[in-house]
Amino acid sequence: MVLTQVILGLVTHQWFKNTEPRHMPLIFMVLTLVPLSGYFLQPEAGFELRYLLVEYALFYTTLLLSTVVYRIAPFHPLAKHPGPLMCKVTKLWTTWIAYKGHSHRYFKELHDIYGPIVRVGPNELSIVEKDAIPPVLGKHGMPRGPLWDGRRFGLVDRVWDSLVEARDVEIHAELRKPWNDAFSAGPVRDYQAILAMRGERLAELLHQTCGGGSTTVDIAKWISYFAFDFMGDLAFGGSFQLMETNDVDGLWKRMEDGVWLPAINSQIPWAWPIFQIFPVVTRRRRELTQWSSLQSLQRMKMESNRGDLFYHLYEVPAKASGIPLEDQMTLVVSNSILTVLAGADTSATASSAIICYLLARKDIFQCLRDELDEAFPSELDEIPNIEIDKLLRLPYLGAVVNEGLRLVPAVSTHLQRSPAPGSGGKHLYGTDIFIPEGTAVNIPPYAIHRDPRYFSPSPDSFIPERWLSEADAVYITNREAYIPFSHGPANCAGKPIALLELRLVVALLVHRFDMCYKGYRGASPDDLYRRQEAYINGMKDRFVLWKGPLEVEITPRKWKV
Repeated sequence: MVLTQVILGLVTHQWFKNTEPRHMPLIFMVLTLVPLSGYFLQPEAGFELRYLLVEYALFYTTLLLSTVVYRIAPFHPLAKHPGPLMCKVTKLWTTWIAYKGHSHRYFKELHDIYGPIVRVGPNELSIVEKDAIPPVLGKHGMPRGPLWDGRRFGLVDRVWDSLVEARDVEIHAELRKPWNDAFSAGPVRDYQAILAMRGERLAELLHQTCGGGSTTVDIAKWISYFAFDFMGDLAFGGSFQLMETNDVDGLWKRMEDGVWLPAINSQIPWAWPIFQIFPVVTRRRRELTQWSSLQSLQRMKMESNRGDLFYHLYEVPAKASGIPLEDQMTLVVSNSILTVLAGADTSATASSAIICYLLARKDIFQCLRDELDEAFPSELDEIPNIEIDKLLRLPYLGAVVNEGLRLVPAVSTHLQRSPAPGSGGKHLYGTDIFIPEGTAVNIPPYAIHRDPRYFSPSPDSFIPERWLSEADAVYITNREAYIPFSHGPANCAGKPIALLELRLVVALLVHRFDMCYKGYRGASPDDLYRRQEAYINGMKDRFVLWKGPLEVEITPRKWKV
């Protein structure tokens, strides 16, 4: 009895290891029928529940022990790479870390302890070597890893539903073409007009809220609403008016809640069919998908608008291919979710973090304001207009934005790749690192951006000066290790407009308003630093970083001739 179930448990482990099945009904059948067949194959077998339970216990214990022993054995393909025992044994540990939203800080702590290459899963590595970035993420890098199967918002019975879910390199390249066209120089100029209009509306509403004096606002919420309204203009041809309505319908909350489950499921993508059994678990994700479907349908009914992203991303390709847009709804809906998440949540998080850092450093705040005052001087007591094109030529503003993105990259941890199936693995050229087939590789921006080999001194400190041309004699600033928008063919397609948005929001707030943390007027530098760290460390890693409230006392500036 014992020997039969032990043998079956060992054989089943080999089957799982060699085939890595993802089809849940098949897995359920194997785990149910194999020990049952072993029980009835024994000559003395008869149906007694207690003996049957013992047989199942023997089978599962053998399967579990065999799996654990193999994963920590010296002959495992990743045995030479250090890492916590729990990470080597099971992905459930990093799932728990993801559930708490601590992945970005946890991965950095692991690299601080174990070095530049850490084993963070049974078959997964995290690497913070700058020379590994091109062969992992670059043009001749690797396809996306299994983590991306867990970041689904559309159908689950297809290889891909949107650009972000396409793991096949050729499919991704084909889906990426309209995105590249939509964010080329011509369309981006069209988007600038939308951005400028929405930015002025943000400043106008904040002025009204202040009522000519000082008031306390959650500036992170205002920035989020601005970003959401801008993406509504850009992606769907009409604003959601969150700034005007204070998000009475809870759209922003719905979006943030909708990415909670994919962030967890990405650690254990095989568990998605299990999650689907429980509608209460998937409710938030379904609501986000349904909302995106509604927005897409409404935009499709509008007249063509050559100035928005929807036109360039969907209408132009549909006309070129001859396939009606209505027949591409799955792709449109999934990509629309991606557009809002990538375009609104990420930029809002980065902008809020930059403002937080500026409020903790009055000297940096004043340096930036001086640059903005010189570029946009006041005349006749009028509020000076901020020209978007001129923002790109302000070096200190650019340094502030770069430093904010370095310390708080919106997608901070999981830029995962894996060798192509059947490749036998991949040697990362320029390094001595070999990645066995079946191994996932992460290059976490949050950790590599704070590596003292690439950014020093004080890699955890907000120092915009490190990005200025004259800083080379004082600071190590390795731009090859700087990947806030990822790297290579799967980098952020919307980077051009994202950088403009970040510069505009920061410039408007610093140029037009006096600000300080709520209750911290006249506080010491140490107190300001502690308030800054409380906000930054309170961010949660949910694929993109979640931020909490940032309450500030805000007052419109008094302009002089």
